Amino acid sequence: MSSETTAPAPRGPGRPKDPRKRAAILTAAHALLDQAGYEGMTMEGVAEAARVSKMTVYSYFRDRDTLFQSLVHERAATLNAALASPESAELVQDFERTMVEFGIRFVSLVLDPKVLRVVHELCVAAPRNPAVALAFYEAGPGQTLSFLSSVVAAAAQRGTLRVEDPNQAADDLVSLWLGDQPHRVALGVQPPLEPAEIEARVRHGWRLFLKAYAP
Repeated sequence: MSSETTAPAPRGPGRPKDPRKRAAILTAAHALLDQAGYEGMTMEGVAEAARVSKMTVYSYFRDRDTLFQSLVHERAATLNAALASPESAELVQDFERTMVEFGIRFVSLVLDPKVLRVVHELCVAAPRNPAVALAFYEAGPGQTLSFLSSVVAAAAQRGTLRVEDPNQAADDLVSLWLGDQPHRVALGVQPPLEPAEIEARVRHGWRLFLKAYAP
């Protein structure tokens, strides 16, 4: 197996790991992944961009798959932090405003070219490393659908919505918000939407959702 995908034989314990070097390696790897994809994210390229030796990169990450897995987990954590779920009180006091604001954040993140790049690379890597793809889905899209399902179920209990299957309703809402936009942006058929276009799309999708599920 090539040295590109397998770390050199481990040596004895040395100095403690430097978190700043690890952060620099991850930053360089993120940039290379965005620019050139998984195949272009070589360990040599990461070392050069991070201004460390290739041996240093391998001392933090056993191989390229391990580095890629760390990138996926880090980006999923960043997305979750940016897509903070509204408080229950907000959903009760002003349901429509809160959901529209959440939808705008959600669509903006999903259509971010960097996120679309990670999703593309995960699709390529899934047969080789299904655990990483599953972890990203559970931490990202799966968590969002679960949250929306619980919100819809709670609204149905309050009488705000008429819903028999909260999971299906949540899936409908995501489809109304996104439509075919992720494919169009990822394939370069159209540029990413402007903030005003995202807001208009979310509000339109929410109106259609209410027409389908209003009590």
